[in-house]
Amino acid sequence: MRWLAGFLPTLDAAQVVVTHDLEFAERVANRVAAFEPEGVNLFSGAPSAYRIHRARAAEALERRARNEARARRQAERFVERFRAKATKARAVRSRVRALERMEAEAPVLLAAAGRRAAFRFACAAPSGRVPLRVEGLEKGYGGPPVLRGVDVAALRGQKIGIVGANGAGKTTLLRVLAGELAPEAGTVTWDPRTVRAFFGQHHAEALPAGATVVEVARQAAPDASSTRLRAALGAVGLGEDDADKPVSVLSGGERARLALACTMVRPANVLLLDEPTNHLDAEASEALAEAVAGHEGTVLFVSHHLGFLRRAADTIWRAEGGRVVVHPGSFDDYEARASGRSATGHDDGGARGPARSRAAPGAPDREDGRARGRAARRLRDRRRKLEARLATLEDDLSRAQAEVEAAGRAFESAEDANDPEAHRARARAYAEAQERLEAAEAAWIEAAEALEALEAELEALSSDPGS
Repeated sequence: MRWLAGFLPTLDAAQVVVTHDLEFAERVANRVAAFEPEGVNLFSGAPSAYRIHRARAAEALERRARNEARARRQAERFVERFRAKATKARAVRSRVRALERMEAEAPVLLAAAGRRAAFRFACAAPSGRVPLRVEGLEKGYGGPPVLRGVDVAALRGQKIGIVGANGAGKTTLLRVLAGELAPEAGTVTWDPRTVRAFFGQHHAEALPAGATVVEVARQAAPDASSTRLRAALGAVGLGEDDADKPVSVLSGGERARLALACTMVRPANVLLLDEPTNHLDAEASEALAEAVAGHEGTVLFVSHHLGFLRRAADTIWRAEGGRVVVHPGSFDDYEARASGRSATGHDDGGARGPARSRAAPGAPDREDGRARGRAARRLRDRRRKLEARLATLEDDLSRAQAEVEAAGRAFESAEDANDPEAHRARARAYAEAQERLEAAEAAWIEAAEALEALEAELEALSSDPGS
């Protein structure tokens, strides 16, 4: 991956690269097509710039979702109050259509604003200080050995990233450590207190086709709560709608993610993970890296994902020529040594790989930004005042409605049927109460419409690319 990341920018050709490795994308891409819940977003610039843009857009979506919820409440109150009034029929129909539109948009807004995977691996009691020792390990498949003379050890709490070219024996090493393959020579010694959980790509093919998703998770961890199982499934993108699906209808990627969820819920103090990010999106891969780095036990993982290696590993084992060479320190340290640079990035005489020149994103005009900020503060201040006025008008409207109802009951009373003057007085009282109600209604509608217009101004200001 490091070689490819250096090679692609040197090609004088258009390239379309599909990847969940944001670091790799940053090295090779200058445009982004991001598949988001609301659709495909096209962005001209580096992936890191898109992520900043996306974070700002997510904040705007959250604000918009809150504003939409407030607008829904206002529209519902309006419809409830005036549905029966013929004079307000047109306004009521307009509010009903607005409610239908907002209800249709709300799930998309919330999904776009609130998506974030949360990974957590179940822990077992701690292992010994040196949970794993490998001495003189040799393994092949009938020809020359893939691994020979491997001598390594893992310390409790280490996060070991295993790297190397395809065919160098990385997955073979993990499967030998997991006990799925027997070594032809040498020993693998586990501390008796170790409890291992292994995720391999081939595990997806072995899932029972007739069982449901949640049943498979339950088989992996019979003592786990339903909440814990569903949280693990949700983290890998298998939601409530997927929980009762049979495994037989899942895609290959979904099966792999289900196998990963099973590893997450099985208590262990040693995790063995073979390419765990293969079927995860960029955000989920980052969340998984955080979970691996924060796991209390020992983790050994194979990965080609540069960002995952950088975030999760504190030691690198490189498989090459049948051997496994230990590189203490982070993936940054390993890369620096491999390229002849210090860990701080200064050149120590080694040649750097070619890099595509890319124009830095233009900084937004600060004065414009300050002006937009001042405008937004003024609008929010006006909104607070309008909301307070609308609450007062709500009370006025309720009182006026109660007065009309009381005056109507008095007017319809037959107690003074023989007293024309009293009857006229009651008629005047009813008419005056009706006028006050209409005035209160008009004031409420005016304030509600002013608030709607102000919300639209705020939304437009928030969605401005420069804000």
